[in-house]
Amino acid sequence: MIYSVAAPYDKGKIFSDFDKCRDFIIYKVEGNCVFESDIMGVVKYDDISDFANACLRFLLKNNIRVVICDKISVEMKRNLEKLGIRVYDGLSGSAGKALNILINQMY
Repeated sequence: MIYSVAAPYDKGKIFSDFDKCRDFIIYKVEGNCVFESDIMGVVKYDDISDFANACLRFLLKNNIRVVICDKISVEMKRNLEKLGIRVYDGLSGSAGKALNILINQMY
C-alpha cells in the first residue's frame, strides 16, 4: 500500500512549529520503503486562521495520511485527526531520519 507522509520542513530538518511552517517535505512510502520525496510550499497566509485552512487544504489535496512534526497546536492536531491524518509529534532533527525510525517501528 502506498501512502504519503508530510513533515514541516526547513533546511533538511523538521521545522520546530507546525503552525508556523511554510514548506513541507512530502514522502511517498510503500511498506517500509521511501521511494519519492518532494519539497512543497503551502500558499502564503496572513494570519493563523488562513494558515490552518490553507494547510488542511494542502494536506488533503496531496493525499497525506501521516504527519510527522515537533510542536503542533492541540486544535490543529485535532483537525488533522478528524480528517483521518495520523499525527506523530514531538519529533525533531532530520526529517528523513525521523521518517525512517517511524517506518521501522511500524514494520
